[in-house]
Amino acid sequence: VSRGNSSSSSSRRRNQRAMGAPPAQHAADKAAAARLEAKESRGGVNEKQFNAGQLAAKKKAEGQADAEMERFFADQDALQDEARQAFRKYDADNSNTIDAEELRAVLADMNFFEGLDDAGQTELVQNTLGEVDTNSNGTLNFSEFTSCFNKLKTKCEEKESEGVKLPSIFGAELSAGEQLRVKAMPKMLDRSVFLPRKSEAASKDYFDTTAVRDKMFKADWARIDKKASFVAFKQEVGLAVYDSKAGKLKPQPLLKFFKTALRGQYDMLCNAYTYYGCRDVSGAFHAMDYSEYIEFAKSAGFRDTSADPKAPQKFGAMNLLNLFADLNEEEEAGKNKKKAKENEVNIDDAFMRFEFLELVMRMAMKFPQTADPKAAFQGFLIFCRNNLNRDAKVSVEDRNLFRKDRLYTPETCSVFFNFQHELRSIYTTMIGTDFKDATVEEWLWLCKRIGAVDAHLPAEKGVHDVELSLMFAWSQMAMTDEIKDRDSYTTMSFTEFLEALGRLADVKDLPTKDDLEAHGYENALEAVAETERAKYPKLQRRASSEFYTYPEKTRSLDKRLV
Repeated sequence: VSRGNSSSSSSRRRNQRAMGAPPAQHAADKAAAARLEAKESRGGVNEKQFNAGQLAAKKKAEGQADAEMERFFADQDALQDEARQAFRKYDADNSNTIDAEELRAVLADMNFFEGLDDAGQTELVQNTLGEVDTNSNGTLNFSEFTSCFNKLKTKCEEKESEGVKLPSIFGAELSAGEQLRVKAMPKMLDRSVFLPRKSEAASKDYFDTTAVRDKMFKADWARIDKKASFVAFKQEVGLAVYDSKAGKLKPQPLLKFFKTALRGQYDMLCNAYTYYGCRDVSGAFHAMDYSEYIEFAKSAGFRDTSADPKAPQKFGAMNLLNLFADLNEEEEAGKNKKKAKENEVNIDDAFMRFEFLELVMRMAMKFPQTADPKAAFQGFLIFCRNNLNRDAKVSVEDRNLFRKDRLYTPETCSVFFNFQHELRSIYTTMIGTDFKDATVEEWLWLCKRIGAVDAHLPAEKGVHDVELSLMFAWSQMAMTDEIKDRDSYTTMSFTEFLEALGRLADVKDLPTKDDLEAHGYENALEAVAETERAKYPKLQRRASSEFYTYPEKTRSLDKRLV
């Protein structure tokens, strides 16, 4: 069950059973009562309104299931249409079949002849034809060609991914001991409150895997490649040239290099996008507005000439305002219904993730210290990583790292298991009566209600809305498509809520039992209240509670949680 459909009541009950909750009917009754009580405490709701909310949620879940099915069939229709267009294009003699010479043109246009002599090309044509020519008549009808065309497309995608050196899903290679520990984790997690992740998450795993990030990159690249601004950019820098005979752009080897290099640094760029996209809490969530874009650019090592037109044109200087305006212009959808739907979701005056990747490539080409575009692009990506790592290390840290080192331990999972019913009630209070996942606004509301915000501390210290928004974003499992999965991309399931609480506990500066006894406090609330009021509090803030410096932790997460 995908997170996109997890809002149905049946999915909630399955999750509760997986976590060891009471039998289904009892759990549903208890959850309904909790929702009523929660809503009453937040403004009141009568039984009629509650039932109406349940009915609306059920209809919404059914609508999501129907939409998922329609999307599946639409994707299948799109594949069929693409094969049909290709068949018409390469059937040069209008015989309603594709012969060997016409198949040769297909293979040539898809770059399968690279490095082959004439004999090798002929052999490849005959082998390809023989694989799908089911009636052995030496030609392909439409059905045979469709099968052949889809296989060739798959091989193209596999070829493009060859040679890409992908980083570890943890951002760094693991030692032999850590690899064994990670390999053993599923056995423990399968009996924990995090079990629903194996059905909710796009990765069907407890971590964001390389496979799901490959799918993310594929979806992002497909959108970039269709943008008019990127089509013009490809011609401008030699990534593609116009083939007047074919009447279309022909990709150049340099484009494949750019795509490969970008995938190699994709995880780092996604981490940076999430970090800087949460810096302005007044803007849209999971989108990079202008102020966040400027902060990213400066952290990455750029100087903005639009802010100071007289500034010397040195290394890393560019007009950031013009670049933002050029890339953020929404393209007209016309009669394209799919594009119209994307435009509805695409946030105005802010970069979506795929637009951010185009921005990175544009910046690289405005940045070069060498005439070689390959060296310029690679150098730019390394330059960005080094500057971001120095300016804000957490901006490039992988979210899987916290899960591996802090969250997924037997002790932490035991704490969550023991408090699961109380935590479920808190989550229900946060989301109200609707069967849905939590939004970032609801998370911020809850954190203020429970006193998690350090209003007495300056912005660079303690926990504020920016840090809480980042905890929310980092606790989400990766979603494949930021536009199709937009609802799930911007909400938090119950298991993600548990991770967010873990991240909050890991940086929230709370006193230990020894601290309370040493300074004569009866409980933690008294100590926190005195610390917030006093000019010179008895308890000083611990270095291990710093958010941005990744300090060494002296207490395990389970102790911080309790």
